[in-house]
Amino acid sequence: MKKFSGFIFAFIMIFASAVLSIGFLPRLVLAENGKSEIYLSGENFVETLKNQENYSKTLILTENINFSELVGWNEIYTQSYKFSGVFDGNGYTISNLKILSANNNYGLFSRAENAVIKNLKIDGKVAFSLSSSLSYNIGALVGSGINVNIENCYLSDDVIFTTNLESDKLEIAGSCNIGGFIGWGEECSVYNSVANLSIKTNSTSNFASVNNIGGVIGVQGGGKVDKTVSSAKIEFAPASDDENFYVGGITGEISGRYASVRDSIFYGSIVGNSETCGGIVGNISKTNSVANGNINFAYWTDKYIEKAIGEKNSYLATG
Repeated sequence: MKKFSGFIFAFIMIFASAVLSIGFLPRLVLAENGKSEIYLSGENFVETLKNQENYSKTLILTENINFSELVGWNEIYTQSYKFSGVFDGNGYTISNLKILSANNNYGLFSRAENAVIKNLKIDGKVAFSLSSSLSYNIGALVGSGINVNIENCYLSDDVIFTTNLESDKLEIAGSCNIGGFIGWGEECSVYNSVANLSIKTNSTSNFASVNNIGGVIGVQGGGKVDKTVSSAKIEFAPASDDENFYVGGITGEISGRYASVRDSIFYGSIVGNSETCGGIVGNISKTNSVANGNINFAYWTDKYIEKAIGEKNSYLATG
């Protein structure tokens, strides 16, 4: 775990370029795991995703989707369905994503379990209409996930998490887990993906709360982040001394014994007044000590962050 040398920086630039030039070329794929497939376009996107029967199928994009042009997009979020299928972006882009939730989990899929999301690009502002709840899980793709695999996905540098399309800030009023791809994940993995987003939180919490923010995953309870690049720009400011922020360039908090971050790089920035900021991970949970070797060949470039792990409450890896 160390800051970049010039060689390492050059290496990751080549790696990121390869992801963008090769990994996101549109291509058709076969249905996986024997699940029937549905080809998505702007015409059937809403009707498909508001039908619970389709949440265990393979969904394949056939064109770019702009939420600003989708009629009835809010109908997708009227129920709290759990996605357990395969969503293949097929190299296409979903832009100007707007997210509601029938629960406290916010993402393209509010909840997902035993699911795969791959080959997808997200572009433009991601607007979350948060409820008055005191806790949230927030991610562009998944709010709360169990055994979810994200592969070959890309959050462009135009992606801004916000609660108001006229603003560039995410207004929060309680405890939250915020990640570029996944807010809260148990045994979830992110592989060969890029997170070039902006997360600027404005907290109005008036009680003791804990907030975990990661460029890739907010809370990583098991699973792995592998061969992934984060250039997330994260800004935060606690509303009171009772509010804690754990912020990492890759993961906000690792809370699973066998969670790992490998062969990944953070070259974004973290701005805030918390001492629990890490170039890779904000915090490793005291109650779920991580086995030695959980972080290997992970690097960061922000000269203002001196530590790979913001707060060390358990065994730390070498690497």
